[in-house]
Amino acid sequence: MSRKPVSACRLTAGQTHKLARCGYETVGDLEYVTVAELSKELEIGEEEAAQILRQIKDDSSSGVESSTVFSGLRREEQLHSLSTLTRDFDELLGGGIEPRKLTEFCGAPGAGKTQLAMQLSVNCQLPHAFGGLAGQVVYIDTEGSFMADRFKEIAEHTRSELQPRASRRRKKQAALPSVEEMLEGVHVFRVHNYIEQIAVLNALPAFQIDHPQVKLVVIDSIAFHFRADFHDMGLRTRLLNGAAQQLLSLATQHNIVVLITNQMTTTIKDGTATLIPALGETWAHACTTRVVLAFDGDTRSASLFKSPSLPEGSIHYSVTAGGVRSVRGAAGPSSQTPSSSSTSSTAATAAAAATTAKRRHEHS
Repeated sequence: MSRKPVSACRLTAGQTHKLARCGYETVGDLEYVTVAELSKELEIGEEEAAQILRQIKDDSSSGVESSTVFSGLRREEQLHSLSTLTRDFDELLGGGIEPRKLTEFCGAPGAGKTQLAMQLSVNCQLPHAFGGLAGQVVYIDTEGSFMADRFKEIAEHTRSELQPRASRRRKKQAALPSVEEMLEGVHVFRVHNYIEQIAVLNALPAFQIDHPQVKLVVIDSIAFHFRADFHDMGLRTRLLNGAAQQLLSLATQHNIVVLITNQMTTTIKDGTATLIPALGETWAHACTTRVVLAFDGDTRSASLFKSPSLPEGSIHYSVTAGGVRSVRGAAGPSSQTPSSSSTSSTAATAAAAATTAKRRHEHS
């Protein structure tokens, strides 16, 4: 995220004034803004909007630190991904949820978004030997869906399932935290409106300094306070862009995993109603990885449709008393290499939603 002032870029005085009037003060404020959106907000032609964005990009590219591809690969190899403790899910995600990126799980109510978020909040506190990050969690609860009793239940079951393996290893590195330690390791922020939500995000850098053991940030869900009665779409876009930039900056600076849940919304095209992830195309660009969750009765599925390095695929999973589990086994980190053949033809609902969202994303 660049904090370079827009006024320092080679724009006309009128362009700079219009940007400031609409709240665009830094280069980072424009990172995820499209030509069409800028044209509409500034009330200018799309050609001029494109010229502004190109000029800002050119002016902000000087002085950027560089690194070799080799050093970048080595840095990524040294980072630990967060395991879901389900083999299928880990294979779908290339070994787990990567740090330094924004990972989004979308789904309708009941798809298992919060259950997955709580499961990962348990997993984060496990030692590296079990696919965890040996760290604590910041959980931003926008809907009041985080239930301490349910989290405790997931923690108890997960610990019970992993304890036999931890006992066999008899190594300090494989020692499991107690349930009480897991409860103490989650910092829950209950936010009641978008102002509180933004305030918590603004406070995260300072909180991270005081709590360097935090390795996972969860927002459940990002959309809740930005959908109901939010009529200023320009303001909403700027706030969401700012939130994405803050989260990505925090993730990259501290090697943190960021997990975001998102709701689904209905779009009507050619008389057909289709579910797609909420918050539109600008927000879709902000997320590094997007997974769509769906369910049909007792069958739950997850479809990966946006990733910079992984193939699309779909898997089945289940939500049990013990948490999120593979349909074929108990908790445990994957030891398998990622497979591109992990698609499932019966994950039709998730796949359809993912395909629709992808088409909208590609044509944005």
